[in-house]
Amino acid sequence: MFCCGNHGGVDEVLHDENGFMKDLNEHGDVVKKIAGIRKDHMQRSKCTNHPYVYEQRKEEARKNCQSKLCKMKEDNAKHMVSIDYNRVAVYILLKTCQQKGYT
Repeated sequence: MFCCGNHGGVDEVLHDENGFMKDLNEHGDVVKKIAGIRKDHMQRSKCTNHPYVYEQRKEEARKNCQSKLCKMKEDNAKHMVSIDYNRVAVYILLKTCQQKGYT
């Protein structure tokens, strides 16, 4: 409804007309907080259900899932290496026992 443009931000004029304070830095200068989806909370305001914002969040979630999946695959590969080493150790121990006559 009040979203402007293709990016889901609320028009600055709307803030000014309704008496919202401007963002200031530590020196008292007015600053615009332009941030990506990861720093959404640092922006003055945004329409969270705007299609552009929704797609940004979905893409960020996909990247996070992909990163977690890669980490899980790495961990699984390390685990499989230790299982293989354990399998070889058991095989060697079994052969040694058989050679010494243990059954």
